[in-house]
Amino acid sequence: MAARLAILKAARQLAVEAGVYVHVRKFSVINEVGAVSIDARLDCDAFASTHSATSHYDRASFVGLAWRPGGESVCCEIYSTGKANLPGSTRQRDLLASFARMVSELLRHSDRPEVRDRLKPHLRLCHRPKEVTRDDAPALNAMVVAAAPAAGTTKAKAPKAPKAPKPPVADLFGGDWAMEPLEAMPNVHLDDADTAALLAKASAFLT
Repeated sequence: MAARLAILKAARQLAVEAGVYVHVRKFSVINEVGAVSIDARLDCDAFASTHSATSHYDRASFVGLAWRPGGESVCCEIYSTGKANLPGSTRQRDLLASFARMVSELLRHSDRPEVRDRLKPHLRLCHRPKEVTRDDAPALNAMVVAAAPAAGTTKAKAPKAPKAPKPPVADLFGGDWAMEPLEAMPNVHLDDADTAALLAKASAFLT
């Protein structure tokens, strides 16, 4: 309703002051941007180190830190002064609910972490990363040992797939070039004189 009212005010101002009449045929909210301050100074370096997977901080390109945890409708673009912009949502209730779950981690890395005590317990732990303690170490070591191969063992090689048979070579003497079977050829008997005559002709041809 606030967005509708703002559009109507802008349309009336255009009509009264500029004589431009605008008729709004289709209306929808595609993005909301909230402005907020945590009233504390934020340590952007420490926050980016803790939430390296969901935040981005590069002071050379942008002085602010961008953080969007999974499952939230807004992105928090916050500066070291504690002032932040919250774009990304389309409803005010979603914006407020998301920031209520995100503000605890922002305060934890600020110069006023004691303000977190005013928040409800379930909101303080929404996006806090799990810290590895000594009690978790045996379980983590067991997971690493289970994932690593045992010493002295080799990884079994998968059996190779049998090679496909090669296609038969085409017979150059097949088809029209095929020789008649020997059984169908007439029996030819050469004596020594015939053999000598053939050899003489061959030698004469070669010379």
